[in-house]
Amino acid sequence: MSGFTKVLGVAVDSITKIIGISPESMEKIIGIAPADDGGGEVAGTFFEEEAGHSIFNDTSTATAGNFTVNLNTGGYVSYDSGTGESVNDEFTISWWQNLSNVSNNQSGNKAIFGRGISGTRFGCDWGIGLTSITARLIHNDGTNNISKFKTGVSVTLINNWNHFVVRIKDTGSALNLDLFINGSKITMQNGQNTAPQGTKIMPPLSSPTLGWGGFATGTGKIFGTTSVTGQIDSIQIGDGVALTDSQIAAIAGQSDRQMSIETAAGL
Repeated sequence: MSGFTKVLGVAVDSITKIIGISPESMEKIIGIAPADDGGGEVAGTFFEEEAGHSIFNDTSTATAGNFTVNLNTGGYVSYDSGTGESVNDEFTISWWQNLSNVSNNQSGNKAIFGRGISGTRFGCDWGIGLTSITARLIHNDGTNNISKFKTGVSVTLINNWNHFVVRIKDTGSALNLDLFINGSKITMQNGQNTAPQGTKIMPPLSSPTLGWGGFATGTGKIFGTTSVTGQIDSIQIGDGVALTDSQIAAIAGQSDRQMSIETAAGL
């Protein structure tokens, strides 16, 4: 479904035939790009904005994330109705976060992103310090487990906007899971970040939710951690898109936090 179709409810081909202008001109006029088929990147729109928030304020300290997105009903990820799994294997998941200066943010393990359904876990958390963190990323499909971490990652979390990306990329022989903070890839300490080619990292159609500021509500927890408190902005997913390192750095370099995955993919 194109960006035009999602927002206007009318296919872009029909619009351009009626009014006699190109899709490129339409994009300039109404500010919506014609996205590729399958899943949902719409230029200039972000999950929290579609839910009615300019910036989402997470005030929770519970395990479940305070901002949860249904990937299926929102049209953000394409699913195969037969298998119940995502159509695509590659993804770029991008968001910004600014933690409040409150005591629960200043120590302990904090959940920042993912889902906690028992047996099909996917997400990441931080071991929080004021100026450095232990970053941890995990996926478990019920059989295979990827758990990797990096201690001493230098980043100021309190009263400071930071950009985060989880990228799932097909290398031709396997899937790589990478975590980026402020445009830099975090080299994890405990081995390769690979899953067998064809592994479905994203949540299945039976429970297609992801949470930010914590883990999406489910029957299990990933790390047993609590969520953070603060602001979350410009949450987006590129379905079938694995941005390059430089394209991810381009998003992180935007002071207004408004560059979309679609725009970055064209750089």
